[in-house]
Amino acid sequence: MRVRARVESLERRAGLRGPCPACGGAGDPAVVLVEEGAPEPTPRGCARCGRVSCVKRIVLGKEDR
Repeated sequence: MRVRARVESLERRAGLRGPCPACGGAGDPAVVLVEEGAPEPTPRGCARCGRVSCVKRIVLGKEDR
């Protein structure tokens, strides 16, 4: 086996090349709580690669009575 092929095989198994081994490249959903009028924080998805599949925003506002 050539050195290049061995290195590529090791990189694939370590998750350095190809899809993320934790999420399979799809990412994880993120939930973001936002107060009304405040800047929106950056969503966090997969713990390993950081990829986000979808974002669910929950806006916390003042209740008018």
